[in-house]
Amino acid sequence: MRATSREAPLPAGVNIGDRPYFALARNAQGVVIDGPYRDRVSGQRIFNVARRLSSADGSFRGVAVLAVSQRYLTEFWQGVVSPGNTVSLVREDGVVIARFPETPARR
Repeated sequence: MRATSREAPLPAGVNIGDRPYFALARNAQGVVIDGPYRDRVSGQRIFNVARRLSSADGSFRGVAVLAVSQRYLTEFWQGVVSPGNTVSLVREDGVVIARFPETPARR
């Protein structure tokens, strides 16, 4: 782990190898987006943006991950979206990552 806003190094026994973003990034050459889901630690709805890290020889070295809070985006959008308009961030597969205004079922 190079940087974190949580704990570094990770506590003994913690393994992120089972997380979907890890497997997706490990097998991809570009950026992958996983989620949204409710974070186990904060309880907030988040999504992850991840990218494979490779050694000089191309072998897998790990992943760089950015966890993004949906609340951060919706608060930003609240300040720039005109009343009556909506904005959505949607993955290529059609999954809605974040939306403003939020729908009651997604809070």
